[in-house]
Amino acid sequence: MHPTLNSKAFWLMDRFLQEKRACGYAYHEPFRILHRLDDFLVQQGLETLELSRGLARNWLAKKPHESASTQQQRITIVRQFSKFLLTAGCPAYVPDSTVAARKSIFVPRMLTEEELRKFVTSFPGELIDEAHRSFHSCDQFP
Repeated sequence: MHPTLNSKAFWLMDRFLQEKRACGYAYHEPFRILHRLDDFLVQQGLETLELSRGLARNWLAKKPHESASTQQQRITIVRQFSKFLLTAGCPAYVPDSTVAARKSIFVPRMLTEEELRKFVTSFPGELIDEAHRSFHSCDQFP
């Protein structure tokens, strides 16, 4: 067992890590993530071998200083550990992909016909004629 894990679930975390390493995974960063989860469980006063929905979601909530990918790493490790807990007969909440739904900040802007017309007519006529010829010369190739 690893001496730095202190919660009621530490021995299961240790078994989980042993299994992953036995399968060939180095599991360095997941160990650090589980160590922080272990600290959190100790702070929360976990009395039973159970990872409740509320406890898991509180720990998985995005921290102000972390990126979305860092949060996603934590979610992935907790999901794997929760499934391991279930196979060991312990109640556990398995977070799904909606815990950290990534928000896209890209919003495409479509030009109106008038904006497109102004854009195209802003080019010199020779440039437009050359582009037109180049475009149509592609029709000659199979």
